Amino acid sequence: MLQADDVWGNHKFDSTDAILIPGGAPGAAALSEFVPLLEQLQVFDRSGKLIGAICAGPLVLQSAGILENRKVTCHPAVAQALTMPHHVNDRVVEDRNLITSQGPGTAFEFALAVITRLEGRESSAAVAAGLILP
Repeated sequence: MLQADDVWGNHKFDSTDAILIPGGAPGAAALSEFVPLLEQLQVFDRSGKLIGAICAGPLVLQSAGILENRKVTCHPAVAQALTMPHHVNDRVVEDRNLITSQGPGTAFEFALAVITRLEGRESSAAVAAGLILP
C-alpha cells in the first residue's frame, strides 16, 4: 500500500523544488483536468522552477498552457495529441526549466537529468554508478 506524505490541499509549494508528472494515458487525462495542478505548473513555469513529465505526462503540461515555443518529447502513442510544442523524437529533451522523456525505457535517463538539474552532475554520476548505468 502507498501512503502519501502530504495531500494537495495542505502542501506548501514554496519549498518544493520540482513537479514531476508521471506517465500513463489515463493518469495524464485525469491530471489534465485537475485545475489546482495546472495552476501550480503555471506558477512553477513563471518562476523557472523545474517541471518534468514522462510518457503521456507532457499532455498535462499542454493543458497547463506552458508548452508554447518549447521543445518536448513524449511517448510516441500520444505524440499526435501534442498540438502546441515542437515535438522532438529524442529520449529526453530539456528546454529551459522543462525536462520531458518518452516512457518507461527512458525513465533512468529522465531521472538522472532531474538529479543533474537539482543536485548537480556529480550527484547524478554517483547515482548512475550505483545503478550500474553508463
